[in-house]
Amino acid sequence: MKPVISKTLLPPEREITSQRLVCMVDGKEYSFNVWFEVSDFSEIMALTKQNHPSPEPKKPISDKLIGIYRESIYKYLVIEENFKDCELSLLKMSLNLKIPQKYISHIVNNELGIGFCDYANYLRLRYFNDIKLFAENNIYTREAIARKCGFPSHATFYRTQKKFQDQELSFSL
Repeated sequence: MKPVISKTLLPPEREITSQRLVCMVDGKEYSFNVWFEVSDFSEIMALTKQNHPSPEPKKPISDKLIGIYRESIYKYLVIEENFKDCELSLLKMSLNLKIPQKYISHIVNNELGIGFCDYANYLRLRYFNDIKLFAENNIYTREAIARKCGFPSHATFYRTQKKFQDQELSFSL
């Protein structure tokens, strides 16, 4: 953070500056503002360039729970084909599986590298590509088939189709 120099409420010959400093105490990070009267500006700049170690990010969930939740998510979305639900959301899935939303989001994001909505739309697109070839579906429009696959709107369908065009992704939780 760049020091902020303020000359208000001070005589013209005096200047003060503030700097936000971060320190670690018992594994917790604390930040605070420190005010200096500017006498030697190079000394203050040296203080601001000190490296303050930041704590490593904590893993929000254990490996054992990740494995259990991963199977539940895969079963719910792929095996039971709940991706076809137009009203599928992270909240709805969380309530049905009794898994906190942040864990579902964390698992999908870290295991697959994409967001929850993109994963659901990818599953819908794969299903669309599988069923559009059946003869009984020839009487329906692409939008009607997309709706049957779980896309909430034709705009979402076309956006997803464009996003995953020419990509054969192997998502398996």
